[in-house]
Amino acid sequence: MRAGGKRHSPPAEFGELARDQASALDREPIWQIQSGPPLMSNAMDRSVDILFLIGCWEGESKRYRVYNIAEGLNSLGYNTEVMDFNRGGDIVDRNICPKVIIFFRSPFDPSKRVVELLEYCRVHRIDTVFDVDDYVFEPGIIESIAGVAALNADQRRDYEWGVRAYRSLLFSCGKGTTTTPFLAERMRELGRDAHVVPNSFNAAQLSLSEAILAAPPPCDGKIRICYFSGSNTHGRDFQQCAAALQGLLRRHPNIIFRLVGMLDLDESWVPFAERIERRGFMPALDMLQNMAECAINIAPLEEGDVFCEGKSELKFFEAALVELPTVASRTGPFKAAIEDGVTGCLASSLSEWEDKLDDLIRSAELRAQIGKAARKHALEAFSTETAARKAIIAYDLPAPTPAAAHHLKDRLKIGWIVPGLIIGGGGHRNILRAAYHLEQFGHDVRLYFSDTSLSDTELRRGVQEHFYPFEGRVRRFTGQANGEDVLMATHWSTVGLAESVRSSVGQIFYFVQDFEPAFYPMGSEYILAENTYRKNLYAITSGPWCAQILRRDYGMEADSFQFPVDESIYNRTAGKGQERAKRLIFFAKPEMERRCFEIGRMALHHFHRLRPDYEILFFGSSGAKNHRQDYPVTYLDVVPTLEDLAQLYATSTAGLVFSTTNPSLVPYEMMACGLPVVDLDRPGNEVNYDNRRDIALLTDADPSRMAQAIANLLDDPVQLASRSAAGLNFASTFPSEREMAERIEQLLTSRLKMLSERQASSSSIPNSN
Repeated sequence: MRAGGKRHSPPAEFGELARDQASALDREPIWQIQSGPPLMSNAMDRSVDILFLIGCWEGESKRYRVYNIAEGLNSLGYNTEVMDFNRGGDIVDRNICPKVIIFFRSPFDPSKRVVELLEYCRVHRIDTVFDVDDYVFEPGIIESIAGVAALNADQRRDYEWGVRAYRSLLFSCGKGTTTTPFLAERMRELGRDAHVVPNSFNAAQLSLSEAILAAPPPCDGKIRICYFSGSNTHGRDFQQCAAALQGLLRRHPNIIFRLVGMLDLDESWVPFAERIERRGFMPALDMLQNMAECAINIAPLEEGDVFCEGKSELKFFEAALVELPTVASRTGPFKAAIEDGVTGCLASSLSEWEDKLDDLIRSAELRAQIGKAARKHALEAFSTETAARKAIIAYDLPAPTPAAAHHLKDRLKIGWIVPGLIIGGGGHRNILRAAYHLEQFGHDVRLYFSDTSLSDTELRRGVQEHFYPFEGRVRRFTGQANGEDVLMATHWSTVGLAESVRSSVGQIFYFVQDFEPAFYPMGSEYILAENTYRKNLYAITSGPWCAQILRRDYGMEADSFQFPVDESIYNRTAGKGQERAKRLIFFAKPEMERRCFEIGRMALHHFHRLRPDYEILFFGSSGAKNHRQDYPVTYLDVVPTLEDLAQLYATSTAGLVFSTTNPSLVPYEMMACGLPVVDLDRPGNEVNYDNRRDIALLTDADPSRMAQAIANLLDDPVQLASRSAAGLNFASTFPSEREMAERIEQLLTSRLKMLSERQASSSSIPNSN
């Protein structure tokens, strides 16, 4: 059990399996915070259909109740956005009008402008939905909840306030959604219109489960029974089967009990100590890996307990993804999800628990049969699409239509002016990635290269051989355009070129990947680059940091897309089973001033004096070895393949990476491999890490202070694990390449639509003369 400490962030309370997994030791969720984060998308699109407000960031509930549902809705063609409830007033200030706003675990807290927001929704006819996944809206049951007695006075006060505040917002919203029929019925008893939107697994979990089943972990002859308890408040639940499990351990010497979480075992377990595997809290994807190593999953709950009856089926369906059979208590949700003896097993009495488990222990064939049936059912009943379709009904949305990206009646002509062709250049890859996918979506995409001596044929060959199989026009820019609906300037030096053909194109947009003036010392190039931000162009930026600067300092209209991370390459398994070495890696590029090579090398000089037992490795540039240091350094230069790079990330202890003009993909790919990242604590840099300070370690630029901060991080296994887990989950929210391109397409089409409507509106005003 966890209790909230501040009224503006109500308690997560007794969350379910993966939510319980989030702890101070190894906190997975990307959205876990020390203080409330701002918008998940700093470039909120006013055309958003569905807007989720997260009131409880602690734990993993938001993954099931917000991000998984949003993933499904997006796949069906809706435009969803996610915000922090504490920033709900921004909706009013920015005149954002979605069709529906879902308040997930949000309290009725007037200090957060909730009264103003609700009135705004009423006036603008925006539907409001209160969503919750636990029985935390009924003060009358507080005394019966396991764990409440263990709260101190402050925690108890916060918990009671949270329950009442949730209840108040439930009454203030038009309807309620929740995870189980039991909870929906409790809402209806209060006179609320209530609907069930089930929990679900997401695409990342599905993809990993497929990989696991394709290459299952080796068997050591042991039969592992696993219990993912989460917090230490499940003692009464575990007692439903504890004695039965002990009896089986006595009877079967090949059984191992794997316990994941903080559950306390009493003295009766001492005789089995050598056959108990304890695991700490772990990220959801690691949880699947651990489940795949086991033979049987157990999900005991206290039958008849009102709080337990509200628990969803997720302990069943997540195990089912890796064909792991589950024995569960006969609560309402488990009875609905599990066909006893077919897709799983249900048990109530100790004898029934023992018999059901014994049958599975004795028969590998039965385990496989039930596991396969469980997976089949889980795929049908608990996908994000299934949850999304339930949400569509609950939110009273019109039926989904195919995403505009793939069935455009008005095919766009999109031109890109690109400065040269740099083989291996990250900026060029980002541009060509977007262009390629937009072409795949059906648009007519053209590439115009400036500042190059290459022929059209050579340019096309370079694009296709080193980047993407792009089939559209590839030309040197010769001062002519060809009637494009949109012409994208992609560097400050291309803005003037785009403006020179303004009369031949519909609109000029600015694709911004860095704050480019900072490439230069203050002087002509700095001023010329900066001046392109004053030309009243609409900007689409790579990441939120540049968009924030352009809006704040130059008054530009700017939206952003997030970097894509290829999770098939960058993931926790990229280490291929190797343990993490005592190795600190530095993305060392002395040829790029914005990479702050000098700060890094000086910090590592001090770090080596503090922790000489750590290997220091420089990678990313062949030029780094020309700068010899007075401490031992391994020079890796340019890593041969992406797989080798991912393996380096997955087998090191921490990564040092700086970019002062906008982050690159490097820190996010490190995080996707579970590698904690160290970056500079510069004004605004936290924007690149979800406006949080618990993901990357943002350090003072003073080399000695930076070295000490790194040493402190590496000496603290709790902080190290926490940042690794937070980074993993942050990276897991990043889009695929296709999703990145879909976001860019959505920004293009929305902007063109808005400009068209604006033009039509202005032309309809009668001339007063």
